Amino acid sequence: MSGYYNSYKGSRRRKRNRIRIILLILLLLVLLVTAALFFLQDRAIFTSEGFRFPFRRDPAQEQAEDPDDLSDFQLEIEDGDPAAPVPGSDSSADDPATPVPVHEPPLAAWQVAGEALLDNPGEAVSAMQSAGRTQLAIVVKTADHQILVADAGASQGGVSPRAADFAARIESLEQAPVAILPALRDDLRPRSIHRASALKTTSGAVWLDRTYTAWYDPTGKDTAADLLAQINACQAAGFRQVILTDFCFPTVGKTELINFNHISSRTAALTALAKQLSEGTDCSLGLLLTKAAAQDLLDSAAGQDVMELAQYFDVLYLDTDDPACDPAVLESALEDTGCRVGIYAGAASQLPESGALDSILHGN
Repeated sequence: MSGYYNSYKGSRRRKRNRIRIILLILLLLVLLVTAALFFLQDRAIFTSEGFRFPFRRDPAQEQAEDPDDLSDFQLEIEDGDPAAPVPGSDSSADDPATPVPVHEPPLAAWQVAGEALLDNPGEAVSAMQSAGRTQLAIVVKTADHQILVADAGASQGGVSPRAADFAARIESLEQAPVAILPALRDDLRPRSIHRASALKTTSGAVWLDRTYTAWYDPTGKDTAADLLAQINACQAAGFRQVILTDFCFPTVGKTELINFNHISSRTAALTALAKQLSEGTDCSLGLLLTKAAAQDLLDSAAGQDVMELAQYFDVLYLDTDDPACDPAVLESALEDTGCRVGIYAGAASQLPESGALDSILHGN
């Protein structure tokens, strides 16, 4: 009985051993197949009937695939969307949905006082046409320094009572006019409305020039905000461009009495104000340079540094009444900037013959 039991036990052991061997063989086969797929995956060809490995290759095929032999090379391009743009091409020129930037023609304006336009609009337009000009450049402040375009200063008396009539007159013009805005020289707002922002003497009194006119302090707390209100009001009224005159420190009169203790650099102060104005509006801005700045590109006394100001104005105008002011000098200096050159002339003979520059004929 004991012999039978031992024989039975040995049979079961052998059976288990055979199963282990079979499992090990299957596992080895799986590992071999997996390794083959891993190392030969780049050579496998997948088809609808499965995949195969082309271990034997046609010599003719190998010759055709020789990277050094490009005689039979063919480039196949898949059909794509015909409306898709070709890489590297500019499709905006032929795409009617793409907006094309419109560049306005150079300004060719005739200067007129805003009060004169109100008093006799027919005469102003006739004079413009006789001079061969296409737009009006309108001084938007009256003789007593009230602005003709309603802005935030209206509640404090800084706006002319004729502002409504002036707005209607501007709207009736065929061509968008240009506003000429006396900026820092103003005997109304810095003298009575924003007195804290006026240039003062060392004693604290408001400084006056030879014509007894007050000036804004470019660093005054209300100066930038007040000028921006006037500029944006002009833009809202339909003016194409706002040209600032008297945008400088005064150089005529007893300027030695002005308190400059809080201003370390006049050019830095004026440039900082220009930056504030540029960032505070999207209106096109022009600037009439002093004669010294137009000639030498720098007027330290007035605070105008041409290359610094060119960053913040679209057009810099020079007065050609002074024979020493050569437009070519300014054009050369501004060649690599985004700023244009403009001409402010008292006679048609002082205007460029090409008419390619923005120009204002003031005729007086």
